[in-house]
Order: sequence, then structure tokens, then C-alpha cells
Amino acid sequence: MGYHIDLLDDLVNGNVTDDLIKIKENFLELNDSRIVEHNLNILSPSNGYYVRWENGLQVCFYESELIAFDFNNNGLYAGSKIWRYPASFISPPKINVTGAVNSGFGGIVGGQYKLPTITFGYLWGANPHSGTDGYLYAIAIGRWK
Repeated sequence: MGYHIDLLDDLVNGNVTDDLIKIKENFLELNDSRIVEHNLNILSPSNGYYVRWENGLQVCFYESELIAFDFNNNGLYAGSKIWRYPASFISPPKINVTGAVNSGFGGIVGGQYKLPTITFGYLWGANPHSGTDGYLYAIAIGRWK
């Protein structure tokens, strides 16, 4: 059985179905695959961390530098960041974005303002209060081979 990227799409987007056999088979395959490349030994890489598995799965993690959420868009104060992945994908990955407030109050809603490419993710965050700054966190899941 090949590793199913559609399952990752469902997991990232919170659309997990009751196909537990498929989920189990996919994770058993991942468990049997070994890591063949990574940058986990680098302290605070500027574009984030990545891990590549032998079966073709790639996962990238990112934390932005401090950004201001100061662009007023219909009552939400937004900030954005273009993320160059630490390693390219062979097709656009699935991305999940969250955020955290550093100064100010309220929470950060995260997302993408443009579809991802094989080398870039387009991240945004928004808060209902002006004068807020914070961080964006992202995870990209896809294939490298």
C-alpha cells in the first residue's frame, strides 16, 4: 500500500473520517519508514525545520519572527509572512497555520492568503485588536519524492 497524502489532508483540515483501517495502515507504513534527511540538529534555522522519510513523506515546521498585526481589514488586524520552506516539495503541500499573541490581547487566527507552491507558503494571522504583535506557526506536510 502506498502512503496516502489525502489522509494527511484530512488530518490537517480536521476532516478525519471513520476509516480507521486506512488510518492504521498509513501510520504503520510511516512507522516502518526511516528518516533519511533532516535539519533537526541545527539550532533555530531561519526557514524552520524539516524531516524527510524514506517513503517520500516530508514535514516542515516554522515559527515566524515577531510580526505586527497592524493591517486593518474590516475590523481584523492582520499580519503576513512569506515562508520559504527549508526543503522543497514535489507538489504543493498541505499547510496548517496558527499563531500566538506576544503583546496585546486576544488570540491569533491563522491561515493562508495564497495557495502554497512547492517552495513557498503564504501565511497570515489576524487579531480583532489594534496594536497586537505575535508569532505565526506553520506545519507543511507533503511529498519530496
